[in-house]
Amino acid sequence: MARVLRSGLMLAACVAAALSAAAPAHAKSETGNNSNPLDGEVLKEGEPILLQADAVTYDSKARLVTATGNVEITTEQSRLLADRLTYEEETGTVTATGNVSLVDSRGAVAFADSVRLTGDLRDGAIENLDLVIKESARLSAARAERTGGMVTTLDRAVFTTCEICSAAGDRTPLWQVKALRVVRDQNRQRLIYEDATFEIFGVAVASLPYFEQPDPETPRSSGVLSPIAGTSDNLGYFVEIPYYFALAPNYDLTLTPLIGTEELPLLKAEWRHLTENGNYWLDGSLTYADERDADGRRIGRQSMASHVFGKGRFSEGDVTRWGFDVQLASSDTYLKRFEISNRDRLTSRVFATYDDATLWADASAYYFQGLRATDREGLTPIALPFLRASYTPEELWFGGQLQIDASLLALHRTDGLNTRRLSASVSWERRLVTAGGQLVTLFGEVRGDLYHTEDPDPLLNPGIRDGHTAGRLLGLAGLDIRYPLVRPFADGALVVEPIVQLIAAPYGGNPGTIPNEDSQSFEFDETNLFSINKFPGLDLWESGPRANMGVRIAYIMPDDGLIEFYGGQTLRPEAARVFNASTGLEETQSDFVGRFTFKPTDEISIIQRFRIEKDDLTVRRQEVLVRTDYDWLQFDASYVRLAQDAATLTATPREEIAAGGRLWVSDYWSLVGGVRRDIEQGEMVESRFGIAYEDECAALEIGFRRDFTRDRDIEPSTSIMFQIKLKTFGDSSDRSAFDRMEFGGEDNIDFGG
Repeated sequence: MARVLRSGLMLAACVAAALSAAAPAHAKSETGNNSNPLDGEVLKEGEPILLQADAVTYDSKARLVTATGNVEITTEQSRLLADRLTYEEETGTVTATGNVSLVDSRGAVAFADSVRLTGDLRDGAIENLDLVIKESARLSAARAERTGGMVTTLDRAVFTTCEICSAAGDRTPLWQVKALRVVRDQNRQRLIYEDATFEIFGVAVASLPYFEQPDPETPRSSGVLSPIAGTSDNLGYFVEIPYYFALAPNYDLTLTPLIGTEELPLLKAEWRHLTENGNYWLDGSLTYADERDADGRRIGRQSMASHVFGKGRFSEGDVTRWGFDVQLASSDTYLKRFEISNRDRLTSRVFATYDDATLWADASAYYFQGLRATDREGLTPIALPFLRASYTPEELWFGGQLQIDASLLALHRTDGLNTRRLSASVSWERRLVTAGGQLVTLFGEVRGDLYHTEDPDPLLNPGIRDGHTAGRLLGLAGLDIRYPLVRPFADGALVVEPIVQLIAAPYGGNPGTIPNEDSQSFEFDETNLFSINKFPGLDLWESGPRANMGVRIAYIMPDDGLIEFYGGQTLRPEAARVFNASTGLEETQSDFVGRFTFKPTDEISIIQRFRIEKDDLTVRRQEVLVRTDYDWLQFDASYVRLAQDAATLTATPREEIAAGGRLWVSDYWSLVGGVRRDIEQGEMVESRFGIAYEDECAALEIGFRRDFTRDRDIEPSTSIMFQIKLKTFGDSSDRSAFDRMEFGGEDNIDFGG
């Protein structure tokens, strides 16, 4: 009995050391070491081994150990099951037969009829092998042979990532690859196919004498990603074939040639890099394009065309951050012409920020590129430098919070006004809660601005003088009173909160010698109703005494449901001529602004925002937003209507409706679509529609997009995109044909794995 037990333990140790020969190979760790014992690593000394079997016998003459009946060998790293297992001491050969299965520490499972390991227990042969890798990838073979502990050769093999239904007569996966031979090379982390046939629903659709793919357990590997094909009026018939370079664990490169029948080839590139203190990505394209006139006709010349987008975010310690954003294009219509982006203004910047408990400081530089036909390059400014700082002392001043702000801005133009502005302010705020429950806030601000202007245009900048320096001193004091009243009910609570904000400030403060650079685009709505200066920037100042008055009425329902009204108006003793007549703020009584919110559940929200003319209650601005977020439906819709005198910049009425979303019609099928229509002009702006299928092993997308916009050499166009992706078969990325429909996908950096 002692001899049998000793031999049984010898058998267990040998088999535990040999498990790698029958198990699927794993990718090497990032350090390059094979930390997985299934990759040929010998059993570690002292690692516990458990051998269980109905019977263990030892043939001393043949020097043969045999374990039979429910054989199970378990280590900390893996477990082997078989009906029968033998160990030949003389040759060191281990043979497992009958329902052989092996599970490793990562969950990969190997099934076989028999496993025979020879020599140093790293090589051997396996009959009727079936590997289940990474939960879904399946590699089966009539016979497999492992050599050198690193390479497994499978004869008459089949690979798929699709689930195979167990119902009788339904064993055909959606797709599979059959090959006369498949080599699984652990050193290169590749699957190599010889004489392969690609099948869809059991029907052969393509044959290749040789090709490779990354090993399914390799988190990141170089190779071809799923192509996107289609047709469009801009590009003709086109195809994008991306190739991914996994250069290192923390950086990679994707090159995507785009070949179309109506344009010369274009090369896209995306570089992503995770550094020790942050990350950045760069995305660009380059081509040699035919030049066209304003009507879109080729003029017989060609020139280089390109774009680059990028973003970087880095940190030095806990309080210092810096980074950049870059958006550049070689021409106004290049991005739309090659269906890269639908942006009409590009912004590039570099910045550095310091932020601790009391001090925030930022140094930035901005470069703008306008792509609209009305944009003039010489009038587009460069902001260099743009310095801002804000200091908030920890101690209170007269029971309130003090804040000191300062900024320096320099705007440069090649053909227009150059402006320098230095600004500093001191503000104070104290919040009180009275015995009656009123919320009272006392506040005040003193600000000084100093301007210097050069090269003004008499037509564009009337009143601005060349080489002129102007300054001003501004101040205000105010009181904000809010009285929330709450009435509880069995199914919720009603909140009524009157709000009164009184501000005392002198008139004036906006001399004609000071340019308006940052307060030109302005809209009066409920978001700035109680702002002490309703202008978005510093150049224009809301002067004079005034009262901002409003109310919030909300019914709070269970499960975060909400019905709410919030709005009001501004009253002042004298008209405020600093405001444009289209804003609704220029007279002693402003228009009414407000917002209705209806949110019965977390999944549904309806918001209506409005501005109503104070005299005849004409709706000057109305916006309705509808959003649903269910597992089976994601939908957004908006309606915007601006009266003619409410369109601040264009002085034309605007009415538009837009909607888009995704509807899952089954577990695998979904519909994607969207429309945008200009109701005022009675014409469509764009429409999109797509069909998508996605299961555990494949994804299919077909998209249609119609752009009705005409912009110089860009004609209205129709695009159709198609993409099929085989998961774990060379492409596990989230690239989508629908990205082209939205002209998006530029802001992600995610290395996974």
